[in-house]
Amino acid sequence: MIKENISEVENTVDICMISYNQKAFVTKAIQGVLNQTYRDFHLIICDDASVDGTKEICEEFQYEYPDKISFYAGEKNVGMMQNFLRCLTIATSKYIAICEGDDYWTDPEKLQRQIDMLEAQPEVVLSFHNADVINANGSETIRKFNKCSERTYEGEEILKHWLIPTASVVFRNVLENPLPEFFLKSTHGDLSLFLFLSKFGSFGYIDRTMSIYRLNAQSVTGSRFKGIKHNEKHISQCVLMIDYFNPRYKALLNARITEYLCSNAYLYAREKKRQLAMKSLWRAMQTNWFVSLKNIKYCSAAIVYTLIPL
Repeated sequence: MIKENISEVENTVDICMISYNQKAFVTKAIQGVLNQTYRDFHLIICDDASVDGTKEICEEFQYEYPDKISFYAGEKNVGMMQNFLRCLTIATSKYIAICEGDDYWTDPEKLQRQIDMLEAQPEVVLSFHNADVINANGSETIRKFNKCSERTYEGEEILKHWLIPTASVVFRNVLENPLPEFFLKSTHGDLSLFLFLSKFGSFGYIDRTMSIYRLNAQSVTGSRFKGIKHNEKHISQCVLMIDYFNPRYKALLNARITEYLCSNAYLYAREKKRQLAMKSLWRAMQTNWFVSLKNIKYCSAAIVYTLIPL
């Protein structure tokens, strides 16, 4: 049964948190939100049918902070994207922030600084900042997430280089109902969200490290973004995005499609599925021959595995 506790008071910012089997991490994620000096917020937690005790931890926090937390316990696992969409649909405030259950916020002034930026700069649709990248158990800080300058960024820059830690974003609630088809069928929900938001403005960067990105932690769905099946899903997503944004992102999205096709060619060849490997290579060359050449590692390996009996 889904447990609901919606605040009757309209808040300035709703914080969307999705979780799945993150008992070891979710307490830090929730506490990072509760530690904020900016208090006009409501935390929405959507759990995707966890079985490790995550659900019970979230329920305890919701019971202790009923005016600040609404908790939704899914009856069955629906996957990360559907759970994320459910959380976004519940959010109704002027601004939306995101913090997944395995990441957490480290700066109590994070929300205040980002709300201040959005209030002062109406041309900015999304505010983001830097994050410390840590290993899965949190025992080591590996690097900073990005090397951005304190300026505004456009959607094209996000497609070329992944600059935005998901737990760093606060954005204007300009979401449409229903959302575009590419969003509903996406494999990368954050990419879909950021490109959609790029229709409404630029992305403002605050040069301050205010959250943690956990590297190689168990994903919120228990699945990994790899393999032929995932590549084909993302290719389909890119095709839908080309139709939606055409012509703005067409060249960049075609380049991304080509990279996935080159990867598929290599993976098919390793499985000795030679016809499928050559078909993927041919599709890649037709889509963007230049990007195909840049992916020479995959292409040459695919050709070798395809033409030379092993």
